[in-house]
Amino acid sequence: MLKFISSVRLAVIIIAALTGLAVAATVYDLPEMYQSWPFRILSAAFFVNLLTCSVQLWPKLARTLRRKPESLIGSEQYFQDSTLDQTGLFQALKELRYKTQSYENEDGLYILARQNMPAAFASHILHIGLLIIIVGAFLSSFAVTGQLMLTPGESQPLPSAIEERVGEGVISVTDFKTDYDDSGAVENWITTFDLSLGDEKIAENVTTSVNHPYKEHGLSIYQMAYRNMYVVHIEGDESVTGDYAIPESQRFMLGENTVDIEPMTDDVALLYIFDENNNQIGSHAFRTGTTINIDDNTTIEYIQPLSATVLEIKYSRAIPVIFAGFIVASIGSLLTLLGRYSEVHAFVSKDGRVSLRLINKSAYIRRKQRKKLGVLDQQQEDEEKKC
Repeated sequence: MLKFISSVRLAVIIIAALTGLAVAATVYDLPEMYQSWPFRILSAAFFVNLLTCSVQLWPKLARTLRRKPESLIGSEQYFQDSTLDQTGLFQALKELRYKTQSYENEDGLYILARQNMPAAFASHILHIGLLIIIVGAFLSSFAVTGQLMLTPGESQPLPSAIEERVGEGVISVTDFKTDYDDSGAVENWITTFDLSLGDEKIAENVTTSVNHPYKEHGLSIYQMAYRNMYVVHIEGDESVTGDYAIPESQRFMLGENTVDIEPMTDDVALLYIFDENNNQIGSHAFRTGTTINIDDNTTIEYIQPLSATVLEIKYSRAIPVIFAGFIVASIGSLLTLLGRYSEVHAFVSKDGRVSLRLINKSAYIRRKQRKKLGVLDQQQEDEEKKC
């Protein structure tokens, strides 16, 4: 059972299932898939699979670290003869940048040499990094999100789902602007805001923009979108008379008809009027200061345009965990660039005869270093993997 749990076959099955969920979430626009129990169960199963696989490798690493020259006693029968003498062997090991340890008894001199020691930890560190990333992915499935639409100068409480995690909070937008590139195309939208949690102001005049979210206290605030709004004055019966900020493309009842305001240019909007049967009965260029009659008793006046920012607020403690996992995994990957971990087990008999065994997973490195170490015959692959 343990063999299957730690097997590559199970890992392939789990990865295929996770890939299927990711494809389904992308194709069918189901971001909630990453917060579903199937995703959590598969993540937990992948963690157990990788952990058991890693744990099984740790004893071998521990034996490698504990290995001493005296532990080679009795294994010299598996070594191959070298054309080098003792002085030549130590010189070759030095040129190959091996660090050596030796032990001498009445039989001769036993030598244990290691090369690229940090690389011995590379795969294990990479596994640990992946385990941390999986934990972060599991935690991220419990993240909560919410959206707010605010105009400059407006304050709103945080979405209720967020407040359940962090307590009462208020976000106040102080500025919202659109950045343009040299060609006049929109380059980014930038929101400047203050953020308070309870009685404490935790952020003042901070910004969020597309691809540059604000992150602090487990909160991530993203520049999600923006919406045009139109400040209008409505004259009618007492229940509707007043000033309003109307979002674009949002049809609303006004008098006996319904009205929709659509953007056209920076200075002009389009006002559409529909009757009770949803038939369009009028369209007007809606300019600042323009007053339009909706029916005999109701008018609407365009006062000024107003841009509103749409912010997505996400709470998750998983983000630092995921970043930590990527850092650890990157360290493990970088260690592999130092080269393959190698060991040379050598024995110098009392009559000066040198024999040795080279342990390295790369066949190319083995062939190259054997020649440098004076080994004449090629050792069989299965023989080399012993120890």
